[in-house]
Amino acid sequence: MATSELVVPMDNELKAQAQSVLDGWGLDITTIITDLLKHVAYRKTLPTEISPEKLEQIRQKRNAFLGCMKDEIWMADDFNAPLEEMKEYM
Repeated sequence: MATSELVVPMDNELKAQAQSVLDGWGLDITTIITDLLKHVAYRKTLPTEISPEKLEQIRQKRNAFLGCMKDEIWMADDFNAPLEEMKEYM
């Protein structure tokens, strides 16, 4: 899926206040804006209320995405060893 960046000018204080609330819910601004835009695109309406259950669904989707590489990425015990070997070629 191709992505693009969305630049939204907003009041710094409003952003900080919103981020503080979202932090308490374990969410971020990008996740909330993405969910809002999905709602508008698919349902052709604005959400009138986001329930705690919906917030939990958003959080679970986000956590599933963030953990999608769990146990796939690891660091070798001798992580620095190849670097030591490369010194002789430098």
